[in-house]
Order: sequence, then C-alpha cells, then structure tokens
Amino acid sequence: MAYDIKGTIKRIGATEQKSEKFSKRTLILDIEDGKYSQVCEFQATGERCALLEQFAVGDQVSVAWNLRGREWSGKDGVVKVFNSCDIWKIERIGASAS
Repeated sequence: MAYDIKGTIKRIGATEQKSEKFSKRTLILDIEDGKYSQVCEFQATGERCALLEQFAVGDQVSVAWNLRGREWSGKDGVVKVFNSCDIWKIERIGASAS
C-alpha cells in the first residue's frame, strides 16, 4: 500500500543500528488536518536512512510511504500487531520554517 502525505518536519531521529543488517531512523511530521494538526511518526530503514540527511526541522516535505504491519507472539501466547509507516521517497515542497 503506497500513500503520500505533506507536512512539516518536527523531529528527525538519529540512525539506530538494530542489528548487523538492519538500521532505522525516525521522522516526526506535523500534518495540518483542519482545526487540529496531527503528529505522526514515519521511519526510514536501511540505505533509506541517508535520505533524511538533507532535511531539517521546519522543512515542509512530501513523503511517499508504505504501510507495513506484522504480528508478534509473546512467550505468554499474547499476539500483538505492530504497524509502521515506511518512507521510500521524500521531497522538500516549501521553504524551511527556521
């Protein structure tokens, strides 16, 4: 599933090396939604972590992302569902707010 969203960068996390082959970096967007804005987290993984190097807090961006979901079963038998919004493309669409 592919989606596009526009918003203002609120935070960019540092790259986290989760394993030898997996790294991730978070991007927090402030998204205008009528009367109330929405604050949403997206993630870049692997080599896409480098995509965020050229952006800064306050930049207005357009993010193309995929919705991903997976189940995880704990030792106690409880099944949880985890979702992530994975970035595959990001572009600056306006001037930086800073």
